[in-house]
Amino acid sequence: MTRKKNKLLTFLWSLIPGAGEMYLGFFKMGTSLMALFLLLLSFSGFLNFYVLSLLSPVVWFYSFFTQQLNSLPDEEFLCPGG
Repeated sequence: MTRKKNKLLTFLWSLIPGAGEMYLGFFKMGTSLMALFLLLLSFSGFLNFYVLSLLSPVVWFYSFFTQQLNSLPDEEFLCPGG
């Protein structure tokens, strides 16, 4: 069962894209965000198409708002999708 965690640690882990979600127990969401962030940076460097790397801050900001998951009521926290 996923339980709410410390708000300071949630903030610190959310600085790494996907790690905040993993810390809260949402491993699929965290892994997806982390993979998307790393793939964007990798492909933009590999293809020398650096405009693609401009999307990485969007993924980072989306991931940074993990703290909102931790502040949800218990019923919504346990099943955030529905």
